Amino acid sequence: APRDLIEWVEDPAHGLHDVGQRKNNEDFVYPVLTGRKSREPGRLFLVCDGVGGAARGEEASRIACETLGRYLEAFDYVGEAEIRAGLQEVEAQFDDFLASHPGAKGMGTTLTLLAFHERGATIAHIGDSRVYHLRDGAILFRTADHSFVNELVNKKIITEAEARSHPKRNIVTRAIVGSHHAARADL
Repeated sequence: APRDLIEWVEDPAHGLHDVGQRKNNEDFVYPVLTGRKSREPGRLFLVCDGVGGAARGEEASRIACETLGRYLEAFDYVGEAEIRAGLQEVEAQFDDFLASHPGAKGMGTTLTLLAFHERGATIAHIGDSRVYHLRDGAILFRTADHSFVNELVNKKIITEAEARSHPKRNIVTRAIVGSHHAARADL
């Protein structure tokens, strides 16, 4: 990886989030932040956001972030096979949680992942939490939302401007929900 990337990764992670309209925070990040800063530098960063309106979104995001973070930390390289196997671990944890907490049926979470390694970086996402690549004030890359309105935009049924205020703009079409519906990440 380029030297400037390595130097940047050596800085501790920072994170900001806002509860928004919800009564509780359903976001979870990895590495775990103390205040707004991680305890140590890292090479693996995850953001999970519990699916709004579903039962136990805060538990779903916590389980996904902690399980996948611990699983992927064991690898020097994080690619498609590692992410797929890690998602199976997360789904197994969901199944265990749901078996002992039947009231959590329907819980789910989005996932956004960035892993730095010798070959560069791997990005994976499920849902509508985004990764942006910014350079010199310009957006060079942005993940595509797995959402109902983004599908409408892609089919040219509505415009991006209409999508911003569409009544179904918060409906995600992909999320981690358990092994009964295996999650598929875009990489």
